[in-house]
Amino acid sequence: MSVVFEPAGAPPLSAGAARIATPGDRPVATTSAARLLSGDAPVGAVRDRVVLIGLDASEGGAVELASGPVSHPQAQARIAARLLGGGVLARPAWTGYLEALAAMLLGAAAIMWAQRAAFWNALWLAGCFSALVVAGSYAAYALGGLLVDPAPGVFALFLGAFSVAGGRSLGAALTDDEARGGLQDALPADALTALRDGEGSQVLDGQRREITVLSCALELSREAQTRLDTRADDVVEALAHAVDALRAEIVAAGGAADLAGGARVDGYFGAPLERADHAQAAAAAALRLVEAMDRINAAVSGQLDGAAFRLSVGAAAGTCYVGPLRRGRRWRYAGLGAAADLAAFLRARTSAYGPAILCDDAVFRESNHRFAYLELDRTPPDANGARRPFYALVGNPFVKSSKRFRALDEAHRDMLTAYRERDAERASAALQRVRRSPGATIAVYDLYGERIAALRKSANAERA
Repeated sequence: MSVVFEPAGAPPLSAGAARIATPGDRPVATTSAARLLSGDAPVGAVRDRVVLIGLDASEGGAVELASGPVSHPQAQARIAARLLGGGVLARPAWTGYLEALAAMLLGAAAIMWAQRAAFWNALWLAGCFSALVVAGSYAAYALGGLLVDPAPGVFALFLGAFSVAGGRSLGAALTDDEARGGLQDALPADALTALRDGEGSQVLDGQRREITVLSCALELSREAQTRLDTRADDVVEALAHAVDALRAEIVAAGGAADLAGGARVDGYFGAPLERADHAQAAAAAALRLVEAMDRINAAVSGQLDGAAFRLSVGAAAGTCYVGPLRRGRRWRYAGLGAAADLAAFLRARTSAYGPAILCDDAVFRESNHRFAYLELDRTPPDANGARRPFYALVGNPFVKSSKRFRALDEAHRDMLTAYRERDAERASAALQRVRRSPGATIAVYDLYGERIAALRKSANAERA
């Protein structure tokens, strides 16, 4: 095997050559040949020694080492010393297979963790494992003189982490941009501002949160129903315009809006950005929607020949899962949970009780100090047998402070108390007082009239 000294920057060694690490600045004894020949230097200086003969650096050229330039004989002497000290670095043929295997395993590991970790976390892990690979290569060199190239493993680590985590981050970014475009008409101004300011995680990440849900629906009046039989296209177009106007009103009031299908629109207050007064904001928005119906019906009256739509709203507060939902190319911002179900239940009961807005007890507790409410009834028993009261939202703070509402509220409370105490006579008297109040023509009082009559009949039957 030939021995080749390889200075820094030299091309790779040919087959059968050995790579030798020079021993740094180890001194090499030199003696001038002229002094030996002239007898000025003792012959004992070279007796029983290996002597390398050659020109010095000034005459025969120099070899660049890490410690500086030396003559060819000095370089060869250092190589010989290294060989005698066992300084040949080993690189068996199997090291190439080892490097290839390490590259495959480390690349596969990087792909696996990059699928779960965020982009920068994946690169950080790749850096940590790369440091371990380099340290292992150095340990093999320092302890066993074995040359193992860490570059394939390091390259595989970063390539696997970057390709998977980077691709996933790019896909998420494209999805976020698409979601931003798809939700422009569904989110309030503060949420859109958060998106523009790079706070997309607050808006686009689904999460469980305390919110208030408005379940809104438009119902056709009798006149609109007759138009549906003969002019269905006009009715459908007018309905679509009215639903879109309701959505815009919810967004303008600070809620997220979801076109839930058909003539339904759901509003979410307290999402996507948190707000402590979500129940009060939802109550104010519900009243705003009722007022907006005059404008909406006026806008579509030409298509319906004067026919109008009726709005029904159910409101409930509680914990829901809220976030963007994608169906094909369409994006929605929707909420799922018991509060959403209860809001839909109450909205479906508005025609039976009369008022346009029905609210659960959670909304009532959070906003009754500001808005005018009347307790209507209790929900059917839930799984635990509990029945929750629900209320009609009938007015803003000015209505609540009026004498007329206070008189109606007092008579209404007396009627409910007497009915629940099964006092038919006192309940009937209170109902008569209620009916004399302005605005007491809603269906709930006809309903309680029937209930009180049934209570009186039952009491008479018991006495008989």
